[in-house]
Amino acid sequence: MASATHVLTDFGSTNITYTLVGSSNSGAAYKNATRSLALPQSLDFAYTIGNPGSKGNDHLKITLKDVVENSDTGLISTGSCTVDVSVPRDSAWEAEKTEDLLAQMSDLLSSTASLSMIADAIVP
Repeated sequence: MASATHVLTDFGSTNITYTLVGSSNSGAAYKNATRSLALPQSLDFAYTIGNPGSKGNDHLKITLKDVVENSDTGLISTGSCTVDVSVPRDSAWEAEKTEDLLAQMSDLLSSTASLSMIADAIVP
């Protein structure tokens, strides 16, 4: 069962509380309740799990989205960040391998130097 809330901290050390708005066997959707419907901030989890005994990979896709309105033009812009976790359905793949990948990604994304490098690479 999905948690009722998730609290995440932004780059400015502000806590943002995402509240569950819906869940199913294939995912869960959360919204920042302090934001308007016109300018939402969301956190979504989507699962693709194979049938027992099947080959291939299971996937977990986590997406954060934020929407802003340009006060000069009135245009709406959406930014997003997605992490896609892919886990092989093979007995040779151990849980520790997934944990290692997640730990490395967490380290990359939690480093201020890395965040600045990533932002510099995508913001002109």
